Amino acid sequence: MPVAGDVIVEQTITPVSGRSRVFQAHYKITHLGSDLHGNAQQEFPAVYVTADYDRFVHYGGTAPWTNGAVSITTFPDLPTFSPIFFAPEHWAAHVNAQNMGLTVYVPSQYPYVGGFDYPGPSGPTGDGTNYFAPFVTLTIGPNFVFQGDYYLIARDYVTARQLVYELHKNLSAPDIFTPFGATDQPASGNTIGVMATVSGWTFDDVSVAKVEILVDGVVDGTASYGSSRPDVAGTFPHAPVNIGFSYSLDTTKYSNGAHSLNVRVTDSSGNIAVFPDVGVTVGN
Repeated sequence: MPVAGDVIVEQTITPVSGRSRVFQAHYKITHLGSDLHGNAQQEFPAVYVTADYDRFVHYGGTAPWTNGAVSITTFPDLPTFSPIFFAPEHWAAHVNAQNMGLTVYVPSQYPYVGGFDYPGPSGPTGDGTNYFAPFVTLTIGPNFVFQGDYYLIARDYVTARQLVYELHKNLSAPDIFTPFGATDQPASGNTIGVMATVSGWTFDDVSVAKVEILVDGVVDGTASYGSSRPDVAGTFPHAPVNIGFSYSLDTTKYSNGAHSLNVRVTDSSGNIAVFPDVGVTVGN
C-alpha cells in the first residue's frame, strides 16, 4: 500500500540571464506533519550523471577563490562510499574524459561533498551512474518551511569554475542550514544515574550560539561549549578544533525508567538543530 508523504518539495529551474547552459534551481520544502525528524544530512541536491561522466572534480585546498589546483578522482563502486571531501568553494563536478559534464554550486552548503559510482552500461538507457551530494543538514519539525538555491552548469569544468566565481562574487550566501554534530555520551540504551555526563561535538558553517540539553522534550540546561575535539577532522577535513560540548545532568530530578534525551543546537542566525533521540534508562 502506498504511504502518503508529509513533506511537499517544490522546485523551479530558471536559466541564468546572459549565461549559456547555467541554471538556477530554487526549492521550497514544507513539512505538513506535526512530528520531529532529528537533524540529518539531506540531499539538496542529489546529483546523478550517466556512467561516462566518471571523473569527480573539486577544489580541496585551504585557499578558496584563488584558482588553486583542483583534484580529480573517481569514486568507489557501491556499496562503498567515498570519504568526505573538503570543498571550500562549494562546487563539484562529474565530467568525462574531455572534461565536459555537470558542475553544481551550492552557495550555502558546508565545505564538504561525497558520493559513489554505480557500475553499469552508460548512455540514456543504461543504468550505470555516478553520484555526489553536497553536505547540508536540516532538522524537520512541525511547521517547517525551508527555501534555498543551487546552480547547475553544463559545461567543461574549467569554464564552469569561472562562472561559479562570478556567482560567488555577485550573490549573497544566506546562512540557511542547521549546525550538525553528534552526541557521544550517553549511548542509546545506557542506564544513567545521579550525575550523568552528556557530551559530544557540534559546529556550524558560521558559528554556534547555544547548546541545550533536553530531557523528554524539555530543556534541562545549557551545555558548556568549546572544548578541543581534534578527532572530528579525521572525518570532516579542516573541521574547527574547539567544538566539543559537555553537560552534567542531574538525573535525580527524573523518575527511574525510560527517558528520551536530546541535544539542541542554535547557530548565530537562529537555525536550530535537534540531534536524534538518545533513549536512556534513569536508575537513581
